[in-house]
Amino acid sequence: MRIILPILLAGAVTACSPKEVAEDTQATTNEFELNMDDYSREFADHIGLSVGQDGYEAEDIIRLYASTVGTGEGARYDISSVQEGGDKILFGRAFDLADDSVRSQEVVAVISVTGTKRTLTDYGMRIQCWRATDPDEWTTELCP
Repeated sequence: MRIILPILLAGAVTACSPKEVAEDTQATTNEFELNMDDYSREFADHIGLSVGQDGYEAEDIIRLYASTVGTGEGARYDISSVQEGGDKILFGRAFDLADDSVRSQEVVAVISVTGTKRTLTDYGMRIQCWRATDPDEWTTELCP
């Protein structure tokens, strides 16, 4: 699944690669390409997500997971989302983790919105590794 999203940002988002990144905190429209092939469902299975799940429950799970994983000295986390047509795309990110292997994690969920009903239609996770050749590169492979 490949989704191209125009997103209104307040500053730069580090975990996605925008075609154009705002240099200041001015709200700027950027286009992001979300390719679910860049994420692994297997990596995200342990946090309790499943296709068809209530979208509100999926959002709560991601918010709790990112805020729990993104704790510890120097670690940080953020939650962001965008509405595109009938879908809400939710990102939960944890950075600079106090782990000897995994540097950062990003969970993404695609939630179908119909009126007040929300349903999880796709999800996945990717990671960055402290000891990778390029520690800024996102991967769905286990860290060395």
